[in-house]
Amino acid sequence: MLGLIVSGLSCSSNKDNLNAAMNLYDKKDYKSAISFFTKAINEDSLDPDLYNLRGYSYNQIGKYELALIDFRKALKLGKYDVSIHVNMGDSFFNLGKYNQAINLFLIARKIDSLDAAVNYDLGSSLLKINQPKEAIKYLSYDIALDTTDAESYYVRGLAYSELDQFLNAINDYSKAIKLNPGQSKFYVDRGASWFYSGNFDKAIEDCNQSIRMDSLNLEAYYVRGLAWNELGQAEKGCIDFHHLQSNNFEKDITEEIKNCK
Repeated sequence: MLGLIVSGLSCSSNKDNLNAAMNLYDKKDYKSAISFFTKAINEDSLDPDLYNLRGYSYNQIGKYELALIDFRKALKLGKYDVSIHVNMGDSFFNLGKYNQAINLFLIARKIDSLDAAVNYDLGSSLLKINQPKEAIKYLSYDIALDTTDAESYYVRGLAYSELDQFLNAINDYSKAIKLNPGQSKFYVDRGASWFYSGNFDKAIEDCNQSIRMDSLNLEAYYVRGLAWNELGQAEKGCIDFHHLQSNNFEKDITEEIKNCK
């Protein structure tokens, strides 16, 4: 709950600023909301919720360092709940500081272990530091609490893939696709798991679907090219590898291109 506003003229002024900020915040116009949160903070600099809300808004527009300044201020003013730790953890996650993010998500989980989003964030962060087994544990908690989140199945699928448990990964990718069939990445990653499971036809099928949905998804051309090669159709594979070469694909495909000559 937002803190009480000081009485008098500033009360009316700050109420207007706060109402404007929350209206823009609810509309996801975070950049505009920030200016009104700032005005509200100038009227009441001791309300930790205002800093938390402005920090969250900074997160949404990619200004993570500014967000961290606000979250630290909110903590100093006594805000100590799940939201502040999750929001601060998200800032560190987006800055690539995964261990710091994990520490904050662990605190949030101690406050409320039944918050599905906290378990998701914790699992996602652990995967970033190459701890797929631990990631699966928390992502499984997340899924048990919310069976309708496609992204949770997808990320757990990535963790299973890291452990070469490709059938488990395929199962999770398939659940993600059923819940949200409009994500190109779900298909290409399932296609990769089909490939490493030795089912090259299904790998190509999924990569085709991924490319239909997003022709810029270069990973799909890469997996499909490998699958074509495994099926003895190197000419088709070379078409994909040359496409990757002309689009500056980040992976080293020197050997694949060499074999095309």
